[in-house]
Amino acid sequence: MAARYGKGLMGCAAALVILALLIHWIGIDTIAHYRADLWFYLQAHLMLVLLSMGRRWSWASPPALP
Repeated sequence: MAARYGKGLMGCAAALVILALLIHWIGIDTIAHYRADLWFYLQAHLMLVLLSMGRRWSWASPPALP
């Protein structure tokens, strides 16, 4: 059980380190400058993901009976 928590914590720590290095490489000023564009693209990406998931779920479910 403890080994599973250790793997999960190591994965989270690795993800945080990679995210911190990415932010350091890009720069806080650049992120602040393009904040509106980043927010727009994030919303567009999430909308596409939700639409594609909804389409997948509609194909997987059986048709409704009258």
